[in-house]
Amino acid sequence: MMEQTSPRHPALRRRGCWTPSVGDRVELRKGKTTFQAGQVETVMPDNSGFWIAPEGVGQRRYVLVGDDSFEIWA
Repeated sequence: MMEQTSPRHPALRRRGCWTPSVGDRVELRKGKTTFQAGQVETVMPDNSGFWIAPEGVGQRRYVLVGDDSFEIWA
């Protein structure tokens, strides 16, 4: 299987089982569309989720790790 990378940010890779760290750059995607991009701002103590501080104007977003309604690229 070929590893998928982000065309906008070649260092980003699609993550399945992943533990976020504060400062990680992430994109949330549905298919090929990025609907949120930013930096991991806070991680829950049990690693069950994290908050993204958006790039540019926008609101913070809480992301539940394991939510299969989108893909996490980091």
